[in-house]
Amino acid sequence: MFFRALVCICFLFFPVFMPAAAVFSQDFPLQLTFANLTAVKEKHHHYGALNGLKKQYYGEYWEEKYTFSDKLANADRFALMSDTILHLLNNSAHSFTRYGYLEFEYDGQSYAMKLDAYAKTATIKLTRRCAYSPFLSLQMADWPMDAKLSAKVGDVPLLPVAPYADELEVTGLKYKNYEEKQFRTKGVTIDAKGKFWEIRYALKKYNKHNLLRYRATHNYRDLLAKQGARISMDGDAGFIFSLDYKGRHYAGDFAAYDSTAELKIIEEDAFKQTLVLSPDKLKSQLDAKGKVTLQGIYFDTNKATLKKESNSAILAAASLLKQYGDLILEVQGHTDSQGDDAYNLELSAQRAESVVKALVAEGVEKTRLVSKGFGEKSPVADNATKEGRAQNRRVELHRISGGNEMTMISIDFIKPLPGAVLEAKRHYSEGELTVHHTPPWADKKHVETVTASDYDVCSYIIERDGKTDTSLGPTEIIANYRNILPMLGAQLLGEYQSRIYFAFEDRGDRRTLFGVIAAYTGQYEVRVYLLD
Repeated sequence: MFFRALVCICFLFFPVFMPAAAVFSQDFPLQLTFANLTAVKEKHHHYGALNGLKKQYYGEYWEEKYTFSDKLANADRFALMSDTILHLLNNSAHSFTRYGYLEFEYDGQSYAMKLDAYAKTATIKLTRRCAYSPFLSLQMADWPMDAKLSAKVGDVPLLPVAPYADELEVTGLKYKNYEEKQFRTKGVTIDAKGKFWEIRYALKKYNKHNLLRYRATHNYRDLLAKQGARISMDGDAGFIFSLDYKGRHYAGDFAAYDSTAELKIIEEDAFKQTLVLSPDKLKSQLDAKGKVTLQGIYFDTNKATLKKESNSAILAAASLLKQYGDLILEVQGHTDSQGDDAYNLELSAQRAESVVKALVAEGVEKTRLVSKGFGEKSPVADNATKEGRAQNRRVELHRISGGNEMTMISIDFIKPLPGAVLEAKRHYSEGELTVHHTPPWADKKHVETVTASDYDVCSYIIERDGKTDTSLGPTEIIANYRNILPMLGAQLLGEYQSRIYFAFEDRGDRRTLFGVIAAYTGQYEVRVYLLD
């Protein structure tokens, strides 16, 4: 480099002494001399690619761009330069292809070259074929990101199959509890659903020699391949993959660039319903038998404290009571036969009362509920078996009266997600809703506009630790309501751009109610339109 700089200085200030030839930088493997050379621009990568041959060559990469003082026909320039190169190689077996490619051995190393020559300029691209130097691992003990980014994204679960390297830092991170993605390359498509990470990496020190484009792609690809991943390359700097790793299934898309890289990956998991309501099933059993076992109620051992896993069952019962405003229920607690009779009787009464308190906390009037404990007096299965005892430890709902008058369905009937805070509630006298009908709820896509005599809007922000919960994305919000709305008696009409459309043919007074839920990251909006 010092020699080249000295030549350029001599040319600028003392042109009369400019020699008729110049020599490449010693970093370039071939010592080539060309006449009438006035400028050279060089590029070097520790690991790069030479494209265009029948197969791609990877390894240490150089690129030299030349400018000449004379002007020649393209073919003549190519002939002069190619003769100089072949003369240096001193092997008559070597020859350039018609497109300027050359493969050769030099000083015991394998090379591939591309020569482009024009009237006053030329370019040589050269690759010394070799493997990359491994620098990535899957042992990501902690996210390599600064405190500012960590504070921004919050508590994000670690991802065991994400690449890690000391020379990289995480500059961006997005996480969703649930997402649905489709990863594609030519001829291959991978559908995945579950926890979703989008991670952006950058070199801590980028010097134009250590670009990530190929070495990160190949290093990460090979790490995954050793774990049995199924990989489909997307060009030569990216790929998609699926992988079974330590009992979990992953699918992802990785792409590397000069100084950055990006990984989108899903840890596949069945959708976990955040909001579970099934008043229709509870109501049908109440109508048939006058009682129903409230499935999904769990208590701490020998205590009346409800476990968190009971939330779904409590929400289901609360929804039933809200849907039928005249319904009055007795909540009964039952135990198995193990332990003292008097103790079991008291425990069952306390557990029934805990369920009543939980329903009241969900907005049910206390006057519509009665609690009672029966201990071990009314078994439904054999207490001699573990399975039988589990069935006997239960909570039942018994109808005392009512259940014949359905509450008028309004926007308040669409229960918000847990953690959702009502930001605004508005009412309008007139409005139109453009409904997008889509399969599988419609035979084909079509659009319908309905005119309402009035409509209501509720806007929600989902909070966690006093901040908007950005881990809850549009896909998860819509998936929740896609499962819930039919349980409320709604008819699903379609989905379009993170929106789900639905209708109640009879909201309770023979009038049709149309609705739409529009979801965003950590927030959503519910609209219902009442037709005459």
